[in-house]
Amino acid sequence: MKTSQHTIFHGLFGGLAAYDYVACGRFKPVAAVAAADDLAVDGAAAFATNYRGDRVFYAADDDRRVHVDGEPAAPEGAGAFAAWFATYAARVASGCYRVAPIVPDAPRTGGVVLFPDGELPGGAGVAAATTVGVAVRASAVYLPNHPSGFAYSIRLRATDALSYGSCQLKARHWKIADGDEPHRDVRGDGVVGKFPVLRAGGWRDDAQVGDLARGFERAVERGPDRDGEFVYQSFSGPMLRPGGGTFEGALEFHPGSVVEPAGPTFLVAVPRFRLRVPEFIF
Repeated sequence: MKTSQHTIFHGLFGGLAAYDYVACGRFKPVAAVAAADDLAVDGAAAFATNYRGDRVFYAADDDRRVHVDGEPAAPEGAGAFAAWFATYAARVASGCYRVAPIVPDAPRTGGVVLFPDGELPGGAGVAAATTVGVAVRASAVYLPNHPSGFAYSIRLRATDALSYGSCQLKARHWKIADGDEPHRDVRGDGVVGKFPVLRAGGWRDDAQVGDLARGFERAVERGPDRDGEFVYQSFSGPMLRPGGGTFEGALEFHPGSVVEPAGPTFLVAVPRFRLRVPEFIF
């Protein structure tokens, strides 16, 4: 770990990233768990931790509780650790958690990604939709140790149904609701400073390098071509209402590109997905 940073992403219990937040859970050696009295909390021992030690999972000595950052990571009861472990293993085996780069722009960070890519109880799994040949998959992960509350991931790819050959993302409009409260609108250009051009099998990594008020052609620089889907990850903010909240919206695309449009702009729906505290936290 001291000489090869990419190994910090190879934890057994998966990970996620958004901006400068990176988490990847890995087993602690049994000897270290037995010797680490300073890591014991209320009769529980630390059995897994993030590589930085700021996301620690504890199992109670009586095997009735598993918790992380002071919150339950599994339903309380006999065999809590076994239920926690078996649930995670079943999700990996079923493909609900996929193997991919934990940091989207860094291929060497490959590991088990904790953003759901399948169904989860309570409708908290992946939401998927296709509009005008652009496929979207979106999901969220609860972050008990982060003030933003939830991280979300949106994956985009062009399908064979895209008649323009390529299209470029220009703007976003999110609707984020906390329980039954009125939704909050979030609008902006691009996503995390990027304006990807989608094509069949991959995308072009165009990025903002200047003030958009000077014009798109000056402010956005053409980037390298990449294979696979475009992945965008960020934070939604905490949900305070019982039962959590929801996230949905739309992305504005330009056929061809923004500078050389091949047709009228169109909107791609990002289907609603849940922001809720899950029964199991990994």
